[in-house]
Amino acid sequence: MSLPNEKKAGGSGKRDTGGISSVKTTDFFRVFNFELYVKPNKFIMWSGGLAATLAFGYLFYWNMKVRASGDEYKIAYQPDGSYRQVERKSRWE
Repeated sequence: MSLPNEKKAGGSGKRDTGGISSVKTTDFFRVFNFELYVKPNKFIMWSGGLAATLAFGYLFYWNMKVRASGDEYKIAYQPDGSYRQVERKSRWE
């Protein structure tokens, strides 16, 4: 009995690695799920992770900056079409 990762005798030297790439699927499935069949690109993964981290970091920084500014007022639109400055209050109070 041979192991799945052993080279097959008389073949092209390819290994049967198992997994989803050895399963018979339709072309439709392979087109729309191509990331299951290609080698992972480390540069793209790291740059995407860095971009997401920087985006969340910026949102956190922006939120902390607004809270620290002590801006207790906002501009509210009134039903008669005018604007008025009103004090911010929490919906929980």
